[in-house]
Amino acid sequence: MKVASPGTQPAAPARRSRVPGVTTQIFIGLFVGIAIGYFWPGVGVSIKPLADAFLRMIKMIIAPLLFSTLVVGIAGTGDLKAMGRIGIKAIIYFEVATTIALFWGLALVNWFQPGAGLAVPIGADTGELAALAQRQQHAWDIFLHLFPTSVIDAMARGDILQLVVFSTFFGIALAAIGEKGKPVVDVLEATAQLMFKFTGYVMRFAPVGVMAAIAATVEEAHPRELERLGDLAQNVVRTQFIAVLGNVGLAVPVACLIALAWPLLFGDAPVTAAKAASMLRDMHPFTSGSLFFAAVAGVGLFLSGLVSGYFDNQARYHRLAGRIAVAPWLAWLGRRHTARIGDYLDAHYGAILGNLFFGMYLGLVGVLGTLTGLPVDIRHVAFSSANLGTALTLLDAESIKQLLPWAVAGVIGIALVNLAVSFSLALYVAMKSRRLGSEQMFRLTALMLRRFAQRPLAFFSPPAKR
Repeated sequence: MKVASPGTQPAAPARRSRVPGVTTQIFIGLFVGIAIGYFWPGVGVSIKPLADAFLRMIKMIIAPLLFSTLVVGIAGTGDLKAMGRIGIKAIIYFEVATTIALFWGLALVNWFQPGAGLAVPIGADTGELAALAQRQQHAWDIFLHLFPTSVIDAMARGDILQLVVFSTFFGIALAAIGEKGKPVVDVLEATAQLMFKFTGYVMRFAPVGVMAAIAATVEEAHPRELERLGDLAQNVVRTQFIAVLGNVGLAVPVACLIALAWPLLFGDAPVTAAKAASMLRDMHPFTSGSLFFAAVAGVGLFLSGLVSGYFDNQARYHRLAGRIAVAPWLAWLGRRHTARIGDYLDAHYGAILGNLFFGMYLGLVGVLGTLTGLPVDIRHVAFSSANLGTALTLLDAESIKQLLPWAVAGVIGIALVNLAVSFSLALYVAMKSRRLGSEQMFRLTALMLRRFAQRPLAFFSPPAKR
């Protein structure tokens, strides 16, 4: 035991900073921006350059941060074979899981029919469409676009895909030369640490940027097509409910079966009892960060919806089904088979790419949290349900009795936050696309509450056939 020497004073405890954290500051900026945009719209428009400056700062850190972290991550493995095995396993797992999810989703959609009876008019500018048709890219154009003529040019233009390709080749080559490349790895590792610090400085400006952006976008508009938008929102709620039902209904029994079969196949449990208990504690809605991490996953759900919609529209515009049906390189399959392939891809093109984006988002968020040391992770209802099923299979009755109630509450909370965040962002985009302001958002909310009070089951059950 250490004893303080005479004449010395014990060190004073470090004072806690009274300044709120960045997340709290961002929420404060959000509400301040709403207030400014609502009560002083002229001020909101005048401070929009602050939001533009913040977005530019975000863009300027992406290229060096991505290049340094990706190269260090690839070169740091030191074993190209091990890296290849990890990549192959990840691809196989993703393909198997995606195939199961697609079939389960098709079954649920055919039963509940989300969106049935909703007719959304889509206008078209034929002149603009004809111009786009002249500029469309073919398969070889897309392939050639992967490779930059100059990495500096790719960084300057913010072409992330070209930068990823260059960084991948650079990292593989750096790993291949072994010890000779260690100085370069050290420099890039230091660069990555520097960029993480740089990112921290940029994020200090985030509350001001969010405040300016929200203040500039909050505006009043006349109510238009609220009933039609209410139909759309009601169908989205039904779709999201189906998604949760599908995730829980598939993830829990599959996880239980895997946990039961694993010892028979490999001679040991997939996780220890301590890890299973930890997985349940990580779902606690109050003593863990599960609800905040669920909001992070909700943002990914929203973004994947945008990606899916973009590629679905692209498939319709480019008439993907017809192009595949007459593709010369598929002629050996026969016209009937190529037509079926084209119809399938035309119907599921957006869903496939949206799921691919969401899978990458879920994986990269955890990696970002590990690399930066920031408390950032994801909690998705499917993963949480699978963890719940695994723990139920492996833990004893006493442990389950203590942890299960809060774990179930956590899964429900995670599902609600996933849906609330993704739905709120999607609703905001839908309202803005129709140039509706905050007053109409409140009116739409009142309309949805009135509908729910009158017919609550209509938000969850299949629509009536017309």
